[in-house]
Amino acid sequence: MRKKSFLALALALAVLLCGCVAAGGGAETTGGGTTQGGETTAGPNPTDPPAHDKRDAIPFAEGQLYAAAYLGYQEMDDFDYYAEKYLDTADVPTYTVSDGDFYLIIPRYDGMTMTLSVIDLETSQASVRQEVADVGPFIVQCNVSDVVSDALIALAYNGDRTEFTPFISLENGTPQIGERGLDITKTDAQPAGEADFVGEYTDAESGEPGLEIADNGDGTYAVQISILHLAQFTDGTGRPEGEGLAFTATDPDGNPIAGTVTLSGTTATVTFTDSTWNYLPNGESFTYEKTSDTPNLWARD
Repeated sequence: MRKKSFLALALALAVLLCGCVAAGGGAETTGGGTTQGGETTAGPNPTDPPAHDKRDAIPFAEGQLYAAAYLGYQEMDDFDYYAEKYLDTADVPTYTVSDGDFYLIIPRYDGMTMTLSVIDLETSQASVRQEVADVGPFIVQCNVSDVVSDALIALAYNGDRTEFTPFISLENGTPQIGERGLDITKTDAQPAGEADFVGEYTDAESGEPGLEIADNGDGTYAVQISILHLAQFTDGTGRPEGEGLAFTATDPDGNPIAGTVTLSGTTATVTFTDSTWNYLPNGESFTYEKTSDTPNLWARD
């Protein structure tokens, strides 16, 4: 009797173990991989952050947590311009506080949290209207009064937090978007067709990127130049002048150097006009061919 009970118990345990193996699916796989010949090949890591080529090209300074642009009062102007230049998709949400100014806000990092509060115009007290985790680019319409602001925006990232109230200065008419934001609003100083300058240009001889031009958002441009087998200038600043950009940078000897960038179709010509460096006499020029509307700035000190 005991033998039969023991055999029955052993058989039950064997059945139970087979069921566990079947439920486990055999060899373990990780990262969405597939098993081949007993080996596991890892699939894409679901924790890898998505690529944001246009956002990553925005020339943020240290400490800045967002970029912002004024789009207009009651109606949005030039949104397509900003979408083409700074957004990976034009499908962005709009949060309305009042029937006033439109502002485009682009958070700098993935995983940021946005809190939108409404400011009572009589009591000046703020009450939370919207909170969004892992927020992407968004539009806020606010400030029906040009005297008193009615929206407070807070952005937080890894324990760092900033808040700001966007408004238009009554003194000079410029957008005020907070001390930790980069103003990317188009300015009247920008020449017609200025967007054509922004982008990446390839050196014809090497086939490698040799000229990078990015909009700083304040009427100036970051201009970076690489001359094959000679020098690289990564600290250039350009300003609209006539039909081109006048830039200044630092030569390899640590002295100022200046020049211009002109554009003909997709060909950019860099001409050095004020040089004390022996290897780059005044009037020396180099040509580059535009290959992308999105610049990829090299590291800057």
